Amino acid sequence: MTIKKILTWFGIIGSVASIISLIYIFIPRDQNLKLVVMTTSFENLTQDYEKSEPELKVEYQYKGTKVNNLWKYNIRFINNSEKTLVGISSQKNILTDFLFFQTTANTEILDYKNLSNQFNHKTKIDSSGIKIYFEQWRPKEYLDYVFYVKTDKKNPKAKLFEEPNFRQIVDGDIVFGIDKTTTEQQRITQLIPLQGRQATYIISLFFTGLLIIIFTIIGFLTPFSYYKTNKWFRKNHVNFTKYIKEIFPDKLLVQDRYIQNPKTLPQNLWAKFAGEKFPDLAFDIDLRKFYQFVFVLTIFFIVDISMIVTFIDLIYFFP
Repeated sequence: MTIKKILTWFGIIGSVASIISLIYIFIPRDQNLKLVVMTTSFENLTQDYEKSEPELKVEYQYKGTKVNNLWKYNIRFINNSEKTLVGISSQKNILTDFLFFQTTANTEILDYKNLSNQFNHKTKIDSSGIKIYFEQWRPKEYLDYVFYVKTDKKNPKAKLFEEPNFRQIVDGDIVFGIDKTTTEQQRITQLIPLQGRQATYIISLFFTGLLIIIFTIIGFLTPFSYYKTNKWFRKNHVNFTKYIKEIFPDKLLVQDRYIQNPKTLPQNLWAKFAGEKFPDLAFDIDLRKFYQFVFVLTIFFIVDISMIVTFIDLIYFFP
């Protein structure tokens, strides 16, 4: 297969990839409800100095309550779906009158503060967790809370809450996680809607993958082309030069052109040549000198390896 055909197929496949990506943008999204409970940060408010300073005794209290281990959790509750959570009326899509978030074992919430309030709601705390009452919780709306938590362990879990034993949302789930992006620098591409970024990632993956295939093929074809070209010149160049001078005796510029580049000789003139016809090359490039061959091959493989690394990173970068 010649480079021209490879590029033709590259264009066809790339066009198909672009069409698939555009379709991906407009296909229906997952309609299931998903509430995300994310720990955005947590820190220890009590420090243990007894190991480093055994003579130092420190006693901590929070609002009159003695604590040995006090942790501060920043939690975000966000409706990460395309549907509204309804908490009251006959159209509600939760099983009880509230959403219940159960604290992990060996933890107790001593206090809390509401940092961000995007909709009307009420929060109640008991010994086992918190209850959130609301009317409507629309898509992408969130609540930011800080909780002051007493723990029995010096190294508690980063997740303050866990899923109770029953499903609370009709056709939906509650997902608990840890936000690992809060310390990362915000990228300008994050201004693009998620579906748009996903579509461009798909296109980039397709084209990068195709370029990897093309450069890998070229890298493997180059040695064969170099071998066939130089083999032909060793066996036929003297006779070919004589032949060209015979059929173009008075046209020095034409002679030079065909002698330097035999592949440009018209097909009808090859029939009269006594030697071998210049070979058809899958990858047609003038590599008469060995250093040229090594240089070109090195460049191809450097580019190929670079694109492979980019391709792998794009896969991990896919949102």
